[in-house]
Amino acid sequence: MYYTTKKKNTINAFIENTYSEDNPFYNSITGFQRFEIIPSFNDINDTNFKYNMTQLKSVKDRKTKGSINYYHTINDMSHLNISLGTDINKQGLKSHIYQELEGKTVLNFDQENLNNDASYSFIDNFLGVHYKLEIGKLTLRPGIVLHNYKSENSQYSTVTKVHKSMIAPSFKVYYQIGKSESIRFSYSIKNNFTNINNLAQGHILRSYNSIFRGNSNLDKSISESYSLRYFSFQSYNYTNIIASIRYSNRKYNLKSDSDITGIDAVNTLVNLSDPEESISANIGYGRSFYSLFKLNLDSRYRWSNNNGVQNSEVVNSISENQNYSTSLRTTFSEFPNISLEYDYNINEYENSGEVRVFTTSSYSADIEAIFLKSFTFRARYRYSDYESKDGSINNPSRSLTSSLFYNKKDSHWEFNVRGTNLLNNSSISKDSSSGSFISSTQNYVQPKYIIFSVRYSL
Repeated sequence: MYYTTKKKNTINAFIENTYSEDNPFYNSITGFQRFEIIPSFNDINDTNFKYNMTQLKSVKDRKTKGSINYYHTINDMSHLNISLGTDINKQGLKSHIYQELEGKTVLNFDQENLNNDASYSFIDNFLGVHYKLEIGKLTLRPGIVLHNYKSENSQYSTVTKVHKSMIAPSFKVYYQIGKSESIRFSYSIKNNFTNINNLAQGHILRSYNSIFRGNSNLDKSISESYSLRYFSFQSYNYTNIIASIRYSNRKYNLKSDSDITGIDAVNTLVNLSDPEESISANIGYGRSFYSLFKLNLDSRYRWSNNNGVQNSEVVNSISENQNYSTSLRTTFSEFPNISLEYDYNINEYENSGEVRVFTTSSYSADIEAIFLKSFTFRARYRYSDYESKDGSINNPSRSLTSSLFYNKKDSHWEFNVRGTNLLNNSSISKDSSSGSFISSTQNYVQPKYIIFSVRYSL
């Protein structure tokens, strides 16, 4: 809703209300007991006995946001914006774990640590002032927001209330170098609050070998970021250049504290005061040649310093990612178009003195052809070679996807035949670092399948 009192004054009002409810169902059947904290039944006389564990869970979330913004034009070069608003979030979580025995008999676990009936409310009242000043090609936008936070967490007949305030400054600079060339700088600091899923103290089953327990004492985390971005586009030769660099610093981040026995993990969350940092940069170049070809070159780099907790001990890890890619595609209007792409990726992880390096080389080719006016054929082939530097892992993979689409002009009918994984590739590989572990996983993919679809538009 907008209201203008004079040419120099505008008032804007906004309100939004959302509600969601999620009821995930979890069931696990294993040949042996995974977690000692669950007092499950075991039939020692049955050598084929299975542990059939079920978890019921309900999460409700209601959010209300509202704000009033006042805009005042001081003169042709400067503007003032004052905002007043609130952000209200109310959440509830209930969960229960039980074991299903032979004959559909149910063994309910009524222990407090295996059940949840928690509620959480969070209110953010804020007042913000932002100023905009234009001096020739230079635009400055400093701002400041005063936040007043209130939260209430109720569990096991215990109510925890928190009341805090924070000043969050921000600053943006924009410089128009040329008609299609600019540079931007921005700075901001933010508070990040958690939700009921991380606060509920009763244990939650997450997988066959992982169980989670929330922490009602979690506090906010603070993130601070700086970014610089350059953009250039030359219309006479269709050349564009995009470059950026970003630095972020995070404090009191939420981290998983894992109590690990074998492959089983009991996880919770804690606030770590140790700061974490990350630096990312990328540069991209693109150019069209005679309206027939388009060349793209892209390079990305990211470095991050992360912390984790394992068996109550802080573990530091460093990850470094490099990515280089190039592509060449045709831009014909009356002939089939072909795209060729090469991508090379390097991931390096260091954790507790252990260093692992993984590389991926990928080649891909795409074709799109329109024929007989009404038919469109598309196909994509990709070859990828994933390996570890020490030679312990090597997993090449190939994939082919194609489709044939038919739609006659002015017809309501559309027909499409699509084939996926036509070469029956069995798996793809990925790697990651969680702050506590370095892992390389092999995920199996669905075998070849073909879909035929028909669509009629009214």
